[in-house]
Amino acid sequence: MKIIGYLFLALTLASCEKELSLDKTQFEKKLVLNCIIAKDSLIQGKLSQSVGLLSVPSLNSLSGSMNIVLKRNGILLYSDAAILDSGRFSLPYIAKVNSEYELQVVFGDFPAVKAKDLVPANSLVVEMDTIIEQSVSYRLKFSLKDPPGSHKYLLQLSSQGKQLVENDSLDTQIPTDFTSSDKVFLSTLRTVILDNSYSLFDDALFEGQKKGFELVIPKDQFTVNSFKPQRIVLRLSCISENMFSYYKSILENTHIYGGPLANGFGQYSNVDQGLGIFSFYAFTQKEIPLR
Repeated sequence: MKIIGYLFLALTLASCEKELSLDKTQFEKKLVLNCIIAKDSLIQGKLSQSVGLLSVPSLNSLSGSMNIVLKRNGILLYSDAAILDSGRFSLPYIAKVNSEYELQVVFGDFPAVKAKDLVPANSLVVEMDTIIEQSVSYRLKFSLKDPPGSHKYLLQLSSQGKQLVENDSLDTQIPTDFTSSDKVFLSTLRTVILDNSYSLFDDALFEGQKKGFELVIPKDQFTVNSFKPQRIVLRLSCISENMFSYYKSILENTHIYGGPLANGFGQYSNVDQGLGIFSFYAFTQKEIPLR
């Protein structure tokens, strides 16, 4: 009877096999423009090309000459050729606050791409209040004085300290995961924040007011990395609408909906005829030591 049972199981498993073939559809390559620029910094970024599902991502870098047009508030600043250095380029212009920049790029046989964004003007006032050590976590409290008007924010945490690498203790800074139950964080991202070193929020609930925050930083993440933290670094950025939508789509497609291949949601981009992001932000950074 056992032999018959094994034969039945083998036939059942064999009957469940199905060979799947991937359609060799025509893949249209596009330029990928990635420019995330801080105010009062040089206009610079990276240009690459999109790759197919079965392609090698490391082969997407571009080199050679390209043509660039840069406008500020509709006024032409630059129109000339530029050389890509390992896919990177830089223009001799500083991102000025309250300015709208338009970037146009022509490279090879790709369709020309164009993108616009506005540089945020706000200087953020952030105060680090206290950090409390508990048995399994740290509790960090800080406050933000929100400027008048509507704003979008990106909150990032990292830790500076010593990391043990092959019996050597090296100065290191690593991204640091945190959690929060504060209702200002996007409700769709509440579960994501449990496994992330950054989060998005807006000032809809406290516009123009001073707002306090409390973050919980699990200690076990440091043990796994053989890392001894000495200080926590908080970086808060006031970001453009385009940058907010870009990061939101990354979080949603990566974590919430089961991954970028599990749904029909596309990655947000403000690059016409291409992919990527052209955006600006203003930021402030604060540190608090750990005892």
